[in-house]
Amino acid sequence: MVHCFGTDARADARWLTLLDPQVCPVPLQRQLLLNGFSPDCLIGADNPPDLPAHYLDPIRQAVAATSPRTLDNGVDPSQPIHLITIDDPVYPPLLKLCDDAPPALFTVGDITALSRPAVAIVGARRASPMGLEAAREFAQALAGAGLVVASGLALGIDGAAHSGALDADGSSVAVMPTGIDAVYPRRHGVLARQLAQRGVVLSEFPPNTAPRRGNFPRRNRTLSGMTLGTLVVEAGRPSGSLITANAATEQGREVLAVPWSIRHPGGAGCLHLLSRGATLACSPLDVVNQVMPAMAAQLTGFDAPSEKTPKLTPVARKLLESLGDECLSLDRLAERAGLDVAECQQQLSLLEIDSRVEKAQGGWVRAGA
Repeated sequence: MVHCFGTDARADARWLTLLDPQVCPVPLQRQLLLNGFSPDCLIGADNPPDLPAHYLDPIRQAVAATSPRTLDNGVDPSQPIHLITIDDPVYPPLLKLCDDAPPALFTVGDITALSRPAVAIVGARRASPMGLEAAREFAQALAGAGLVVASGLALGIDGAAHSGALDADGSSVAVMPTGIDAVYPRRHGVLARQLAQRGVVLSEFPPNTAPRRGNFPRRNRTLSGMTLGTLVVEAGRPSGSLITANAATEQGREVLAVPWSIRHPGGAGCLHLLSRGATLACSPLDVVNQVMPAMAAQLTGFDAPSEKTPKLTPVARKLLESLGDECLSLDRLAERAGLDVAECQQQLSLLEIDSRVEKAQGGWVRAGA
């Protein structure tokens, strides 16, 4: 279901309460929304048979008791904020295939862009002039070919990719690591407004969510999950771009990387990805050729891209999320993930076999980080 904020302050408040992780945990949000439960339905309906009353009654009471609220639009106040839930037809179709898909997305702009074939372009924030030029050129060509260009609205490569798509009169999607009530980074306020007018800006996080460190890997999984493939234009090691590439691999999406000289430190991450099987992207045509089969499947509605690797167990996923893009000792990682050391070691061994983590000096890191 799609909810438009600004027409009913009480309904707005109920949605914001239901989507508050402190009121309703995210997995439970996903389960309720997949079963068609809006806040009003939740208040008036019986409990689903697989959800005991002691789980739902406190949530139902909190939603019913909420006071009217408004939601600030930090992207483009001239447009409404739409909330797209996971059971709605306009929810990104590839993202919905991911077992950790966000329950809902706060969006500003053309929500129909979310259903069109898209490619993610990511890279370094402190990009070189050559990297910025490459990102803009790839984005221009891909947008000109009819693909939606998605990125994270960050400085550097992300911003160049968004701008390149707009230069080609194409469509671009920006996925933010903060609430929709504030643009991050602030320097991209004008760009965000342009994207909302010619594409869409979205966030899975509730309002007043600051750019906390743990939000970025979560944002990156959404970005990679909603697209056919991820192109890493320029990245060092370690970097958030490699986290996005790893997420794309876990989700069964294509990963591509631009080759750089071994003497260019900003390209070390791309060379690492290529050494691990990423597709070489020397031109936009390489990207189009690589994602073409999956794009045809999305357009025809048949045989959506299957996962190339097994789905993670909840414990394994929690361990990877706790690790983030840091290097952590076994004890520190076990403490952060809420596991005992023995179980943490066992899970790490399984993840290492699957090439998802690797040992490093001082502890463990995500593979490719």
